[in-house]
Amino acid sequence: MDRIQRALGVSMGDVSCKIVDQGGMAEAMEGAGWSRNDANGVVGFQVGKEVFVLDSAPWTVLHELIHRSGVNSDRLSRFVAEGLTEAIAAELKASPDEHRPTYPSEVSWIKGKLLPALGMTAVQLGRVIVQSKDPPKDLAALMAKAKPGLSADQLEIGRASCRERVCLYV
Repeated sequence: MDRIQRALGVSMGDVSCKIVDQGGMAEAMEGAGWSRNDANGVVGFQVGKEVFVLDSAPWTVLHELIHRSGVNSDRLSRFVAEGLTEAIAAELKASPDEHRPTYPSEVSWIKGKLLPALGMTAVQLGRVIVQSKDPPKDLAALMAKAKPGLSADQLEIGRASCRERVCLYV
């Protein structure tokens, strides 16, 4: 967790990471308002100051902690949040077994389009996002700065269909 906090310049406070079986994941998600069925296929979940990781997927701890730092779909669209989280995890991982790539389409777009257009690494963009009070607005401003003639006001990079709107400009 210290590595994430240093890289992204954020303090995550007291975070509890719990390794759970499928029943424990379902219970955690149900306690957060999801149905037990929503837990099917979920390997990591975070709510409040608690991170839950499926016992068969310890490689997702880094990913979930990056979400907990502020790169998440509460602040950005799911597509951008997952792709950026994965790209940051790939840059920060200390060993091959600490992280397994997921979300290939999202990562491909982040690494192949967005980051090159901005001239930033995933960690650099992550730092901006986690420290921002309005991540969609700040991401739009970065994109407008990177592409002269583009107005940040033209970009709606909220939680909704961010990818579709952003990729038109990248």
